[in-house]
Amino acid sequence: MLVMAMATILGITTVAASPASASAYSCTGYGYGYSWGYPSQFCGQTIGSGTYVQTAGAGFSAPIAWAGWLSNTRVRAEFYNNAGQLYWSATSSQQNGGSAVGAWKWYLYRYMQSGYVKYTLLSNGADIASVYQRIG
Repeated sequence: MLVMAMATILGITTVAASPASASAYSCTGYGYGYSWGYPSQFCGQTIGSGTYVQTAGAGFSAPIAWAGWLSNTRVRAEFYNNAGQLYWSATSSQQNGGSAVGAWKWYLYRYMQSGYVKYTLLSNGADIASVYQRIG
């Protein structure tokens, strides 16, 4: 409090350091439309602060249905520590049949280890696309 009062008297501006953030959003293209400039996209989003993660989720969408049509889709979320060791993972429920859009979300509300999360889009059990995001 005394430091803030002195800074105000002396006309010095102080800025508090922002905390490390676990929040991230990233996307990657996949599918036939990718080579023509109309990529279907797979995106992952992690919401939290520091190593505390509130939600983790991912989804896919295709601007041209036939270019990004997938069947029996799921998303896998895998959390790795800084040593590259997998310590938490989950696989979503399956979206049966075919679709050009889909999304899943996990409510974690917990502290995770510093490292990264990998979201993977699966179609008929095969890996289609992955995105990585830093934690901590």
